[in-house]
Order: sequence, then structure tokens, then C-alpha cells
Amino acid sequence: MQARRHFVMLPLLAALYAGIGAASPVARYRSPLESQPLASLVACGLSQVPADHVITLIRSSSTCSPYFAYTITAPYDGVVMCKLTPVPTGWVVTRISSPSSCTAGGIGNPAYFGYTLYQPNAGIVMCSVPDYVVPSGWVVTQILSTSNCTAGGIGNPAYFGRRLQLPATGLVVCASSPVPTGWALGTRVSTSMCNGEWGYKLRTL
Repeated sequence: MQARRHFVMLPLLAALYAGIGAASPVARYRSPLESQPLASLVACGLSQVPADHVITLIRSSSTCSPYFAYTITAPYDGVVMCKLTPVPTGWVVTRISSPSSCTAGGIGNPAYFGYTLYQPNAGIVMCSVPDYVVPSGWVVTQILSTSNCTAGGIGNPAYFGRRLQLPATGLVVCASSPVPTGWALGTRVSTSMCNGEWGYKLRTL
């Protein structure tokens, strides 16, 4: 059965926008680069979640039956996304949790981990979740264990954290770090910061 395509605006937002006459609710998002979203929407079924948006709440809804209702938004610093969709490009996971907002409730219904998202900044520690990508232009200067990167509980995954910095001449990066355009790995050095990996001093090309 083909998923029904409908987005439902939250009541408050519907009131705010009444009479404006704009077209698609999706167009009411701020850019993902802004710190807070203008609006949240409800999508019926995963197929209705736009790319580079995140799910923040899962629930059963007669409006969306037989599908779950997903509250979705453009990403912003500190948002907790339910891990049903990929981490949006350019964002990093800084904490893994098991929030009640990411389960539909009821026996047999799925429960998902929550990922707290932030845009990268100097010194931030990102969790090396399975689909992690170091954002373009950043390097890894430390690999560490951190309680923020485990969901806790027996059998739940625990991931290393990776500390991000902007490249600079002479900065020691871990061997597994990406190397931004215009930079190269220079002298190899021993370091205790990279969990057994070699370190390399950055140099410009």
C-alpha cells in the first residue's frame, strides 16, 4: 500500500500562518544553518520525511494509521533526533540516549536511540556512530572514551569520541583523520591522544 502523503502543521503554527496563503509547509523551515527551527511538522510514514530533516518524536496516530506519526524539523544545535534516518550532512552526534520520545510505545513497537546534534566547533567531541562522517574542513586531534557516546545498559553500543579542530600548521592529527584540501600529513609522531594511532603534524601544500 502506497504511503499517504500528508504533513500536518502543529495547531499553534496553523494559527500563526492562517491567512498567509503560502504553499508548502516544508518551505516554512529556516535554513539548517540557523540555530532554531521556525516550525515542526508531522509526517505520516518515513517516506514523507524530507532529506536532511530529522525526526524528534514518534507516536501512534489515527490520522496516520496504519503508519506512525513522525514529528520532523530541520536540524539545529541541541536537537535530539530519533535514529531512523541518517545524520544530516555537516552535523555531528555529541550524545547518545534512549529517550521516550523515540519509541511509539506499546508491546512490539520499535524504540530507537536518540542522537543529540550540533554543528562542529573547535574542541567539540563527536561520537563515532556507525554512519559518522567528520564534517568537511575539520580534523581529528584526539580519540577518547566518553560516557556521552554510549546509550548505557548491557548490550547497548559504546563508541569512541573524536575531538575536532580546524587545521593549523604543526597541529598533530590522528592517522585516521581526514585531511582537508590544501593540507597534507607531515612528520609522523608518537602521541597518547589517538588511542594507539600515530599522529602526524599538518603542513600546507
